[in-house]
Amino acid sequence: MLGVPTMLVALLESQAQRCRDTASVRVTVSGGSMVPPELVRRVCPTFAAPFQTVYGQTEVLTLLTQVQTTNAFEDVCGTGGQAMPQTELSIRDPSANIVMPVGDVGEICVAATA
Repeated sequence: MLGVPTMLVALLESQAQRCRDTASVRVTVSGGSMVPPELVRRVCPTFAAPFQTVYGQTEVLTLLTQVQTTNAFEDVCGTGGQAMPQTELSIRDPSANIVMPVGDVGEICVAATA
């Protein structure tokens, strides 16, 4: 099941009003904005499924990163995850085009590798 956080909140509210069988949900995936930890804490037990966070950009037409269901809760809520296969990512200084140290702010740069 895939939805931006606002959609997941609506699904939680709907489920609270009228409980439905959600046994077919295998994993819940969200992105499109920050995924608050409290949302993950509510979604997982409600739909009895693990949670993944994803990050993508319209410009590249695909997902760039994904947090796996086996990652720690802190990673699910606080990171964008690891680069997808055949995707090379870096955070760069936009004026100097150099890779920034971990934790520094910069521009996300992506290249497809084959």
